[in-house]
Amino acid sequence: GFTLFKIPLLQWFGATKEILPLAIEYLDVMIIGIPLYIIGFSLMASIRSEGNPKRAAFILMISCLINIILDPIFIFVLNLGIKGAAIATVISYLFVFGYVCFYYTRGNSNLKLKWKLFKPDFMLIHSILLFGLSTALVQIMTAFVQVLFNRSFVYYGTPLSIGAFTTVTTITNLALMPAVGINQGSVPIIGYNYGQKQYARVKSTFILGSLAATTIFTIGFILIQLIPETLVQFFNSDQRLLASTVSGLKLYLFTSPLCGLATTGPNFFQSIGQSKLSIGLVILRQIILLIPLLLILPKFIGLNGVWLAQPITDLIISGICLYLIRKEFKHYPN
Repeated sequence: GFTLFKIPLLQWFGATKEILPLAIEYLDVMIIGIPLYIIGFSLMASIRSEGNPKRAAFILMISCLINIILDPIFIFVLNLGIKGAAIATVISYLFVFGYVCFYYTRGNSNLKLKWKLFKPDFMLIHSILLFGLSTALVQIMTAFVQVLFNRSFVYYGTPLSIGAFTTVTTITNLALMPAVGINQGSVPIIGYNYGQKQYARVKSTFILGSLAATTIFTIGFILIQLIPETLVQFFNSDQRLLASTVSGLKLYLFTSPLCGLATTGPNFFQSIGQSKLSIGLVILRQIILLIPLLLILPKFIGLNGVWLAQPITDLIISGICLYLIRKEFKHYPN
């Protein structure tokens, strides 16, 4: 599907005439890495579930280092440009794929991959789909919202605004990655203790995780307000993008110190088996709130409205999550 319809897909995602040739060159290589990514990173999550989070984190770190080291080699030394960046990324995926295959066939795992295990178990498949549906919806909706963001940046700004947005999201993801890791790490702990009816541990784990996420968000916010130019230039030295990227970065993370619950809240309800509520929060965040704000705000405040749509959405969701979680905790014994 990607190969046959790659040009209309890329155009739908907001690729302009200037960007389209580079996007095609990048996508042609990345298509090869998609199966490696899906299998490798899915099994990496299983390694964490086995009780080996340090091993999983170490392998992911090595994968990132491989990508970082190979990027300048393929891009500049071998003069492959954007294609070189894609090749480096696929090689990092290949490393993760190779490691998890070794780990589950000849490694120290308690589980061993055997052909008989691939026999379909529809009850198990149903449980997996139900548990993972909210996460899958997040990814699907994120892709759809990305299209709207790209189109909005081109319409209210310039094609260069997409480059500014890419830099902003990269900085944001790196700054907030520790909070995401803490959030993911708390999910199995909350789920296990909820199943054991250890409600005090459920509350303390969630509260500690949320406080840690809020602290990380606040530190990231302070750094971005103090040294935005330094952070932006580290990822993009194009002077044409500097001013718009710095301005966008400050707006995009404007409410971040108050938005920790937007990250931890939906996963909390997923971990205690309230999948419908978790999915509802995801839909509320990514569809019901964000899309109207993304369509309405720019009509009044232009490009700034595009930047502010996400932080305002996250602030509202954090308030809703706070109300729902306090209501949930009232049902727990003291």
